[in-house]
Amino acid sequence: MFPVETPDDTAPGTVWLTASSEEETTWLVASRDFPRSVSYARITPGVRAGTVTVTLAATEAGSEVTVTYDMTPLTPVAAEALGEFAAAYPSFIRSWEELIAAHLAGGVGGAAAPRT
Repeated sequence: MFPVETPDDTAPGTVWLTASSEEETTWLVASRDFPRSVSYARITPGVRAGTVTVTLAATEAGSEVTVTYDMTPLTPVAAEALGEFAAAYPSFIRSWEELIAAHLAGGVGGAAAPRT
């Protein structure tokens, strides 16, 4: 959810919120190098804070995407959860790849990517 209307959701300084039943995260576009990369700061109060950077590189088949998380836990429980996230990261990012491919192909399951 964007708290204010934004004509370009990749513009540095843009803020939006995501929520689950357990927590709410505030996201901020920190920087972009269109069309190569975009970096986001994200803060889940009392839980974790850090950055997510998405980088694109052209390939013969289309694009290679690299997603890098640099997160700091704010509690011992959050540190454990981040450890679990890191351990499951390969399957997590593979799920994004599958959902994006399905969306681009017009498939049913590709309407939204998972949130973290």
